Amino acid sequence: MAIRPFNSNIKRAEFHEVTRRAILNAIKNPREFNDNLVKSQIVRRIEDRWIGFKLSRKLQTEFWEQHCKSISKENTECKENRNLSAGRVQTPVLDWVVNRYQKYNENKKKYLIIESQDKSVFPFSILASKKNGLSKKTQLFIQIVDINTKEEDFGPLPPYTTDTLLTDAANLLRIPASETMRIAQDLFELGLITYHRTDSTRISNVGISVAESYLKSKQVDISKVFRPRSWGEGGAHEAIRPTKPLDETMLKASIEQGDLELSKQLTFNHFRVYNLIFRRFITSQLPPLIVTKQIVKIKAYTDDNTELDLDEGKKEFVIGYRLKEGDEFRQVLQEAIYTTFKPYQPIDEKMKGKELIGKVTSTLNKSDVQLYTEGELISEIEK
Repeated sequence: MAIRPFNSNIKRAEFHEVTRRAILNAIKNPREFNDNLVKSQIVRRIEDRWIGFKLSRKLQTEFWEQHCKSISKENTECKENRNLSAGRVQTPVLDWVVNRYQKYNENKKKYLIIESQDKSVFPFSILASKKNGLSKKTQLFIQIVDINTKEEDFGPLPPYTTDTLLTDAANLLRIPASETMRIAQDLFELGLITYHRTDSTRISNVGISVAESYLKSKQVDISKVFRPRSWGEGGAHEAIRPTKPLDETMLKASIEQGDLELSKQLTFNHFRVYNLIFRRFITSQLPPLIVTKQIVKIKAYTDDNTELDLDEGKKEFVIGYRLKEGDEFRQVLQEAIYTTFKPYQPIDEKMKGKELIGKVTSTLNKSDVQLYTEGELISEIEK
């Protein structure tokens, strides 16, 4: 604005991905300034200084001194700690972390993990409330009371935002948040994905064209499987998506053949995170999946016929899935379909009413269970 009296021809070049095409397109197609966006940025800067600077100072002096004295031995000098900060973003996140930890402590409850001795027949873990007298030596029985099947739609889910990417990387890939963010930063700087710090699910027309190009390269009938979706409007950034129509296999081939030269070598986990981002994005542009589930009602007993208090009296797990439309191309698109489950072999109907010998494998706090995915207990216990 200070320059405008001397040069009135000032415009905004806007781009949302660090690629040659996006930057050149922004330069060729500048837009006028949006006064509302400028004002919102001014408010954001005020919040940074007003809230962030003030809170950070209190954290560095008052709160740190109190904490330091509570954990330090006598004669320890507790000076201010300038490494601490609390801003408009960190402060509400810290509040969320504290509240989650409090709920964790409130909900602690001991459970037994019970498994069938014949895991080829019943491969799932069962959670039962821990009671006195139960141990790894206790003889247990798992009874399959009933078996049914059902179909339901799954997805498509929107492309990743920062929080959903971190959640999936932790739960599905076992990669901690700090490493996922480091990997995403690398992928962004290498021009393989869009900006990874975003709460927007929006996909631009350029992004939609990436999905279309990929599907065309797989030689599928676009009219049957391509469902272009923008997933929202506005926002400074798009969702996290690939910038090129390359799945993991195609990306590796492009690098190995020299078609794509990167300034940094990608590791095993780089490819895993990229694959997750790519699948989630492409699937967001496909028809829903129809998932076939098997529902197995179960009970568990001790050898004296005492019924155990199970956390859930049934297991639901996927035994198959298909594309709602254009399923004939599912095999071709296998490397691009995002799911949060793995299909299991269905349990034979003849097992209805049968009893299996069970065993206690370990105990855990219920709060330590990270995720149930279609009947499969995902936790460090099963590693």
